[in-house]
Amino acid sequence: MTDDNDVIVMAAPVACVWACAGAWVEGTGAPEAILDAGERDRAGAFVTGADRRRFVAAHWLKRQVLGQITGRDPAGLAFGRGANGKPVLSDGPAFNISHGGDWVALAIGLTGPVGVDVEIGRDEGFWQDVRPVVTGPGDGAFDPLRLWTAKEAALKCRGTGFLMDPRGMAIVPDGAGFVACPVDWAGHEGGAGRDDRVYSDVRVSGDGGACRGDRESRGNRVCKDRGADHPTKENRDVGASQADGPLFGQWRMADDLHCLAVAAPVRGVSWRIIRRPEALAGMLAELPQGG
Repeated sequence: MTDDNDVIVMAAPVACVWACAGAWVEGTGAPEAILDAGERDRAGAFVTGADRRRFVAAHWLKRQVLGQITGRDPAGLAFGRGANGKPVLSDGPAFNISHGGDWVALAIGLTGPVGVDVEIGRDEGFWQDVRPVVTGPGDGAFDPLRLWTAKEAALKCRGTGFLMDPRGMAIVPDGAGFVACPVDWAGHEGGAGRDDRVYSDVRVSGDGGACRGDRESRGNRVCKDRGADHPTKENRDVGASQADGPLFGQWRMADDLHCLAVAAPVRGVSWRIIRRPEALAGMLAELPQGG
C-alpha cells in the first residue's frame, strides 16, 4: 500500500462497487465474472437479489484488491480456510470482508490478523432482543450498534466468529476507539450484572469502562505487557497468535445508518470510505502492482 499503516480498511456502497466493476475490466460485464465457481454457487443460493448483490460486491472487491497487491490474476486467486473456517490467501496478506445493508467493507492486515464488520442500524426492539446475548460483564457503555460491530470485528479477527460467546469478548474505551480483550465468561450465571470477585483478573486497560476497577488488576497489567500502552510501530511485526491478546479497534460511520468497525493487534489504521464509482476505480488503479 502507499501509506505506512498496518491495517487498510476500504468500504463502499454496493451500487458503487457494481458500477465500478462494469467498467473496471473490459468484457466482464458484471462482478461475478472474476468469482470462482464456489463463490458463484454461494451467491446463487441467496433468496433475495439484494443479499446476492452484497455478497458478490464484497468478493469482487476482495479479489480485485488482493490481486493488485499480490500481482496475481484476481480471478485465479485460490482461498483456503483457517482452523475455524476464516478465509486465508496463501502467500498473501491477512484480510477480512463484511457486507451489510447498502455497504461492503474489506480490511487488509499488512502485519497480522484483522477483522472488519459493517452493520446497519436497527430499531430498539431488535436491540432489546440482542443485548442480553451480546453484552458481557466487561463491556463499556457503548450504544448497541457500536458494541455489536466492535464485538463482531474482534471475534472475526480472532478467527472464531460467533463460535465464541460474544459475552466473553470485553469491549472497553480506548480514546475514540476501543480495546477488545477476552474475559473469563465461565461461571457468570445468566449473564446478568458483574461480579468483581470473578473478573478481577481479566479486566482490560482502557479509559474507563465497566470492566475497569478502581485499582489496577493483574489483567490490566497483562494487557499492557502485551502492547496496550505501546506505540503502534513497536507492534508492527505480529503473528496470527497475537489475535488471542488485546485487539485495538476503531469505528467509522459510513453514513447516518451504517457503522463500520475494525479490530487488529495494532492501532495503525488507514480508512478509505468511497462513495462514487470513479473514486473506487481511482483507488484500485493506485494500488501497488505485485507483492
